[in-house]
Amino acid sequence: MSHPKINYWKNKIKEPIAHLIMNNDVDKLVDVITINNLNNIIDEEHRLTALHIAVITHANNVVKYLIELGADINIENKNKLNASELAIRYNNEYLHNLINTSS
Repeated sequence: MSHPKINYWKNKIKEPIAHLIMNNDVDKLVDVITINNLNNIIDEEHRLTALHIAVITHANNVVKYLIELGADINIENKNKLNASELAIRYNNEYLHNLINTSS
């Protein structure tokens, strides 16, 4: 059974990169997300980066990959929430655990 938030985002976002993120497909993301476009806004309507989408949809393999690549956790979405705040809102403890163990 799919998670309702993931279904919502899959229906809402048309960007192919976003679908790779939501499917937790790191192998295919390696080809499309680089240091040059790592912090780009993927969803203009909500001002979401790849990391935002990965956190919201609990794509934790992608979260780990993006953090290791150097994703900026301080970029804010349309509602002025950064990745850590989105992790709290969407009950994704993985990001906080990852940050705390690496520091």
